[in-house]
Amino acid sequence: MEIGLALPTSTPNPRGDRLLEFARIADQGGLDSVWSIDRLVFPTAEALVTLAAAGAVTTRVKLGTDVLISTTREPVQLAAQVATIDTLSNGRMLLGVGVGSRAEDYTAAGRDFHTRGRRMEQDVATMRRVWAGEAVVDGFGPAGPRPVQPTIPILFGGSSDAALARGARLGAGHMCIPRGFARQAAMFEKFKAAWTAAGRSERPILYAGGYYCVDPSSERAQERIMAYQAHYYGARQRQSGTPPDPAEFDLAGPAEMIGEAMVAYQGLGVDGLILFPVSDDLAQAEAAVGVVRDAFIKAGGEVTIR
Repeated sequence: MEIGLALPTSTPNPRGDRLLEFARIADQGGLDSVWSIDRLVFPTAEALVTLAAAGAVTTRVKLGTDVLISTTREPVQLAAQVATIDTLSNGRMLLGVGVGSRAEDYTAAGRDFHTRGRRMEQDVATMRRVWAGEAVVDGFGPAGPRPVQPTIPILFGGSSDAALARGARLGAGHMCIPRGFARQAAMFEKFKAAWTAAGRSERPILYAGGYYCVDPSSERAQERIMAYQAHYYGARQRQSGTPPDPAEFDLAGPAEMIGEAMVAYQGLGVDGLILFPVSDDLAQAEAAVGVVRDAFIKAGGEVTIR
């Protein structure tokens, strides 16, 4: 199973030096990927700019969005930006997309919130035309560079029936919301059913994820996750309308406990697990490539790089 590390782009007052050092640690420490999340009306570091910078200080890790609210953006320009990151990084880009649930992001972008699902299908088709080098304006040449990869893999987030069906039709796979093992296991089963119903015969790419905090005290680690969620969600409830459940925080606590939980995720047959740190403390990144990765291997986990 691949192990990915989200860059702390949405922690309070994101610092460029910390973001880049997280990426360097992941790249040099044997992890497989680094990721950025996307919000517009929120003080987060911009997702694609962050990945471009991370690509410049790394040589090996994949660079992914988990997820980009792509329907707040113009698709031709977005496709050119994504292809440019793939070119600069020599073919390391993964594009996770979703439609999001916050109307204010669409208001700020000048895009319609209520038609975002329908536009997603059109936008994906447009982006793939750009990556294939097709003209997007009659009588003119292509837009943006050709990516190093034959095309950019698109993974879909979202948990509604419509989002799962859309991802199964259009995408290369699914990225789960970090809500704990049990919910993600159920969501992957729903996605695989939608994949089959869509007539897809190839194997989908599946990424799980979880809020991550290493601490000798599980209670203290969970408190830190709760503090981050209070920062991220504020007074607004999560999309599900439910408060956080400590059972969701299965990647929090001593390294040994996290390693065992990671083995359980591997048992789901996922391609990768993304660790979402709740602070920009470099010790958390060092632990991911050190004691946590070692605990995962000791508990029976299989890594891509020894």
